[in-house]
Amino acid sequence: LDKAQAELDACQAELDKMQDEFDTAMASKQAIQADAEATQRRMDSANKLIGGLGGEYTRWKNDSEAFADEIRRLAGDVAL
Repeated sequence: LDKAQAELDACQAELDKMQDEFDTAMASKQAIQADAEATQRRMDSANKLIGGLGGEYTRWKNDSEAFADEIRRLAGDVAL
């Protein structure tokens, strides 16, 4: 009976060790998953910003072309 109890205690100790390793691995997994989700949110925000700036680029380009055209016509307008 003592031998069986010793074997049971050894198995219980091994099970406890494995449970601790599992708990540590799960905590690590949750931390990594939270970090991945935060990174995904930052990427989404960055993509929205880049998209918004792309629209601004188009507006700035059109304004620049309009200003260049106005400057070209300005000399003629002054002559009149």
